[in-house]
Amino acid sequence: MKKDIQLKKMLEDASVNFAKSSPRRKAIITSLYKVADALEGKNGTAIECK
Repeated sequence: MKKDIQLKKMLEDASVNFAKSSPRRKAIITSLYKVADALEGKNGTAIECK
């Protein structure tokens, strides 16, 4: 269970760093099964830094 929490935090940090690395860059966290919905904004967590 602790490894799951550590992995989740690592993915969140990587996503934020990716979004911050360049203007207009956006990171989306979702499952592979829901990628199409995530790209349409219907699923997942979108991280966008302005």
